[in-house]
Amino acid sequence: MSAERRTPSAGERAKERAFLLTVSADTVITLMLVLVAIASGSLTMLGEAIRGALMLTVVYYTLWLLRAVHRGRLKEFEFGTGKVEQFAWVIVGLSLVFGALWLAQRVFHTVVEVGTPASPLGLAFAAIINAANLMINIFGFASMRAAAKGPDRGILGAELSARFGALVGSAILQITLTIAALAKDPALVILFDGLGAILVVLLMLRRGIGMVLSGMASLFDRPAPHSEMTSLRQAIEATLPPGCLAGLRTRRGGDRLFVEVGVRVGAFDDLHGLSRHTAALKRAVSDFDTPVDLVVVTR
Repeated sequence: MSAERRTPSAGERAKERAFLLTVSADTVITLMLVLVAIASGSLTMLGEAIRGALMLTVVYYTLWLLRAVHRGRLKEFEFGTGKVEQFAWVIVGLSLVFGALWLAQRVFHTVVEVGTPASPLGLAFAAIINAANLMINIFGFASMRAAAKGPDRGILGAELSARFGALVGSAILQITLTIAALAKDPALVILFDGLGAILVVLLMLRRGIGMVLSGMASLFDRPAPHSEMTSLRQAIEATLPPGCLAGLRTRRGGDRLFVEVGVRVGAFDDLHGLSRHTAALKRAVSDFDTPVDLVVVTR
């Protein structure tokens, strides 16, 4: 069955424009990072170029997904596209981890073996490009924050968090790159350039490991944490008639929690009673921090 197309609302188009603006800027700055990394030999720029290129794939994928959701192109996925999204996150996360390990090896050999430092002119260009990257991250964060107002941030919520992390990272890198560019002693140049690269390694590992763990949790249908499960059970038992609950299953799916509530078939007089309690259950879990997709089955 073909998916029913729809026309995006004004608010959805505003989100897309905010995203597209930052994606375009990210593309330009990533290309510049690659060129400066090759020309200057800076370890910091090399790491930023690798990280930027890998994360750019996530950003483009997220933009495509956002536009597809707004136009109703993914309706044929009756249970949502969470598995597809999380598989992509696992692949990119592993790429970030392996890229970080490779970069850490380069930094170790350069610092320990006192390799050739990046040229002052190259580091100056690197500092200028990183300053541009910092400004893009500032404006990109502000733009996405304005577009992602409201309780239902959806896809933009995850991108907003990633943008804030990139902003903080580029701000710290600006300090290390500027010191490296101004330093006269080759050992200091290598030290501060290496410190910047180590920061990039840590950011890549943190982001990559987080993406892998999050993706694997969804792919293997990990249940809700104990605290969430306790809150769910309390809310459900307070809503249903005594002795009605026959089972409770949960699983993660992207940023959502899928909940299956089993009820005893003889606990309700008619279908109207079952429907009324199902609606009450959905209202009871609607204010949870994690979005809940709840279904009720009879047993």
